[in-house]
Amino acid sequence: MVSNIQKVMELIETLTPDEKKLIYKKMNDEINGKLLNFLDVINERAERMPISVDDITKEVEEVRNTNYGKI
Repeated sequence: MVSNIQKVMELIETLTPDEKKLIYKKMNDEINGKLLNFLDVINERAERMPISVDDITKEVEEVRNTNYGKI
């Protein structure tokens, strides 16, 4: 796995700054698109199944207690 990453890094180093910018922009656009889709799904679920801050706090405390013991 590391050798593949090293090969990719070596290929990236051979690119011109403009080529690097194009790749960065494409990756950035893809990540932003996926993030927006993810947030849309979360917003839809929040509208259909609202949850109170108290319920969220209770769940977080339960997870903390499970992971770290009683606080």
